[in-house]
Amino acid sequence: MTEIKDLFSDLLPPFPSYSKSFAFSVHKAGSSLMVSLLRNYCQRIKFPVVNIPEALFDQGILEQNWHTLTGLSELLVDGYLYLGFRSLPTFLTPNAEISNIDPRQYRACLLVRDPRDCLVSQYFSMGRQQASSHAIPKMNPEAFLKALRSQGNQDIDSYVVTYSQVLFNKLQAYLSIVDSNPNIRIFKYEDIYFDKYKFLLDMLEWLGIPINNKLARKVSEIHDIRPAAEDVSSHIRKGEPGDHREKLLPQTVTTVSDHFRDLMENYGYAL
Repeated sequence: MTEIKDLFSDLLPPFPSYSKSFAFSVHKAGSSLMVSLLRNYCQRIKFPVVNIPEALFDQGILEQNWHTLTGLSELLVDGYLYLGFRSLPTFLTPNAEISNIDPRQYRACLLVRDPRDCLVSQYFSMGRQQASSHAIPKMNPEAFLKALRSQGNQDIDSYVVTYSQVLFNKLQAYLSIVDSNPNIRIFKYEDIYFDKYKFLLDMLEWLGIPINNKLARKVSEIHDIRPAAEDVSSHIRKGEPGDHREKLLPQTVTTVSDHFRDLMENYGYAL
């Protein structure tokens, strides 16, 4: 764990009289937007943020290989905003054997999205192998490319059905910190897509981060990117809510909707 800790040796000092907070999401739910907005704003006001998943990804350490590392919880100290999580690590899962920090005790945001749109977006990001638009880690890229190749070649409908359970499990795990928790606020991608400024302000207020309205507007405008046309090679391919209706067969939409319906009611979705 010494080498991993070294990745976080250049952090800003902790923010005075601030506990700790978290920004959670899932892949392709607007998580990159959430990270960019919060990190850009916080950097400008010198509020310290830590992105553990990004730092480890850059080292070629994939999610499945660090989620159960107990030593990472030692990095979670007061005075910082922790962001970049696309699923709930085991060491932050309440009642898990290796858990020693309960995120339910701290302010947190969770950004979610219609799972059908998430899965369609994930297909274009990671499901097409050679045409993937996903970022490649700086170190040990072969591990990521190997994982990408292991998915095989599937059409979009097969891919969405195949990977539905993976996304389901991530959202199911988050219920352990969402259920009856007054410290967490759920944001829906469909609500924030058209108003990044309000999204940023609401997150800052909820997380207790000092607000500069003029700066928040400037940052939100920088990241308010809406492609004029779909670009399947770009990380921001299209972005519009409801894209699954154009991309998936009706029977696929029905299958995935039935699978997620009860779960997503917990997040305010009626599929």
